[in-house]
Amino acid sequence: MANLENKLTWQNFGFEVRYHVHDREYGIRDRHAHDGFYELVVVRSGSATHVHDGVKSHIESGDVYLIPPGEPHYYANARQLGIYNVLFTGDFFAGLLAEFPGAPDIEAYLGLSGGALPEGHRADVRRFDPELFFRITALLDEIVEEETQELSGARLMILSNALKILTLICRHARKSAERNIGSAGYRIASLVKTLEADFAGEWSLRRMAEHTGFSVACFRRQFRRIIGEPPVAWLLSLRLEKAAMMLQTGDGSIAETAEACGFPDSNYFTRMFHRRFGATPRAYRLGLRRRTGGADVV
Repeated sequence: MANLENKLTWQNFGFEVRYHVHDREYGIRDRHAHDGFYELVVVRSGSATHVHDGVKSHIESGDVYLIPPGEPHYYANARQLGIYNVLFTGDFFAGLLAEFPGAPDIEAYLGLSGGALPEGHRADVRRFDPELFFRITALLDEIVEEETQELSGARLMILSNALKILTLICRHARKSAERNIGSAGYRIASLVKTLEADFAGEWSLRRMAEHTGFSVACFRRQFRRIIGEPPVAWLLSLRLEKAAMMLQTGDGSIAETAEACGFPDSNYFTRMFHRRFGATPRAYRLGLRRRTGGADVV
């Protein structure tokens, strides 16, 4: 695998992942293209109309599509559209795929083997199954983190995840005609992933509904149907679980823990915590300290 070594330098890496949220009115004046780069777009949340080569496609959480180098496209009617832009050169994968079995499938998807994309390929929006959706977004989040931290071995981690992502898409992503899974599941799944990462944020019922693109009434009904409990109750449980974890492992005060978990009112936090765990936060922590021999932090 001597050829692989030449690709593992930042100067010639030819690969980058960006994450951006679009939430305004776009139009033809916002057309853009990436000369010399393919753009693989993975929709994490929200929805929009994607216009590419005169073809309009509705896109939403769980979708993925490929834009060839230099081809202009834009979004319209974007509503909390959170997307990963996976940018890479043809050389990045063309030189690497020969080293791995199963490369023809990926080459065909990228149009590398014949030098051009198949007819109609540019409008090919595919969809992930829910399990694959979480796996793909987790791999993309790892890439973004590696690009930010630039730790030793980062390019190896990025390369590994990049090849996994493309292989999983080629194997499992459904074509648009086969997208038979209701979009509600993807919208709720995307919100849950966002809430787990931003559990302390100011999340009203209306804001959660807007994130999914549902009306408040429809959102409440869909969330309960899919998750099994009301959204506000679920978020409260998530915050209390995070608080309990912080009390076990952290040294912050009770008030600091409450605020870090989305409870600006420490008295309300104490009442809810006691209702959930049968003890006040301080008593909960004292019990842990006595069992482990640690010092008390009020």
